[in-house]
Amino acid sequence: MMRILSLIVIFICFGFLSQATAQIGKNWLPYYPETKLQQENSTQHSSYTNENGVESFKLWLNPATDANGKAVRQRCEIRVMDDYTAGQTQFEGEFYITKAGGPERNDDVCIMQVWLSHIVSVSDLDNGSVHYKGKQVINNLKNKWVKLNVIHNTNTKTVDVYFDGKLTYTAEAKDSNPYYHKYGLYNEADANPEIKWRNIKYFKTEDTVINSK
Repeated sequence: MMRILSLIVIFICFGFLSQATAQIGKNWLPYYPETKLQQENSTQHSSYTNENGVESFKLWLNPATDANGKAVRQRCEIRVMDDYTAGQTQFEGEFYITKAGGPERNDDVCIMQVWLSHIVSVSDLDNGSVHYKGKQVINNLKNKWVKLNVIHNTNTKTVDVYFDGKLTYTAEAKDSNPYYHKYGLYNEADANPEIKWRNIKYFKTEDTVINSK
């Protein structure tokens, strides 16, 4: 009897663990694209390491300015080679941000994006927060591991953004040709942002064609 109860407990725990680590929804197919590092305006003003599956990104201010005298945009990002023009994709990963942008909302730093369609940006406001259309949708994201899932649907032109498995907001997705994923850091770097990423995964629906260049 005790053995049966032990097996039941194991199965229940395994079920909860599987659910916690699985992607959002069903009928997704995993894919495994190549990636490359991009350091726009930041070759001498950023650092990237990948140790034991944890990718660390740092930016510090490039004193250069653009033609209008404004600080140049900087990036230290992974460009995922998963171009697509139609269908649905899901990005999944865990991030640990120690320094974002800010503290003002318009100084936030992009940590992940569906190219030209939607960006997920974090501000230092309220211990690490995300805003959409001028409203704060989540806070207290700093100094802990947070799971992020972003589902992009080209048919409905929407992006569903989940933090720790909870749908936090749905955004309008702009058109792009092609779409692809990026993660790391992108924006002005006057706040010297830092972030770590791990357990990055990619999923698509069966009708989505991925073109890996």
